[in-house]
Parts: sequence; structure tokens; C-alpha cells
Amino acid sequence: MNTRKACFAGLMAVAALLAGCAAQYRNTSACEQEMRRRLVDASQGELSVTNRTAAYRGSRVVVEGHLDKTPDAAKVAATATDTATATAKPKPATPVDAVAQKLGIKKPERTPAAAECTFDEAALKSFRWLAPAALAKTTPEPGASTN
Repeated sequence: MNTRKACFAGLMAVAALLAGCAAQYRNTSACEQEMRRRLVDASQGELSVTNRTAAYRGSRVVVEGHLDKTPDAAKVAATATDTATATAKPKPATPVDAVAQKLGIKKPERTPAAAECTFDEAALKSFRWLAPAALAKTTPEPGASTN
């Protein structure tokens, strides 16, 4: 009888520990969804998430990644800079870069992106861009008055 109670108590302890670990990572997907929703309006490129970090019980979440410029946006940016100034092609640093340059293969431009979300219980309380700088400027500083 005592062995059965000890096993039951052990299983309950394991379940409680696992529940606590899972609760720490909540709200990360909500912050990522909000980040993607706001990027649609900004048309900065496609988001690739590399890291999600959550504070205790998901009260503060930071989502990090990078923005890959879409081919259309990259072409528009390239034609704008080519018409403004004549630029020389940079010398390739490695043999692979030399072959890629000869074949006309271009790496997508990657811009670091990060956002911070704070949550009150389960609802989003605030959202703030940390990077890129163009989007971070559009977000008011925490504690700034909105008058």
C-alpha cells in the first residue's frame, strides 16, 4: 500500500514540474503572430524566426530573427541605387563567391529583426520593435506619454 502511494506522489511531482516548464514558454507564438501581422503593413520582407525567449510565465517575450527581402523589393531597391549612382561590383572574397558572381546568383539581403511583447495575464499589453532601426523608430519608447 505504501509503495503505491509513493509511486502516485512521484508521478504527481513529475506532472507538476512538467506543467511549470511548459507555462514558462507561453505567449511566444502570440508575440510572433503579432510581429508577422505588423510586418505585413511595413512590407520590409519575409520574416524568418531564429529565437524566442520568454520571461517567467510569458510576461515578457522577445522574438528574434531576420527579414529576407523579397525579390521584387530587392529589384526595386537595386534599380533605384543603380540609377542614382554607378556602382562597381565588389571583389569576391572566396572562390564560391566568385562563381556565384559569374553565374549571377545573389544572396538575399538579411536584415536583423527583433520585437518585444509584454503580456498582462493572457492578453497582449504592449508591442515594441527592437530592430530594424526603421521600425524601431516608429514604436514609442516605454513610459512615453501618448498625448
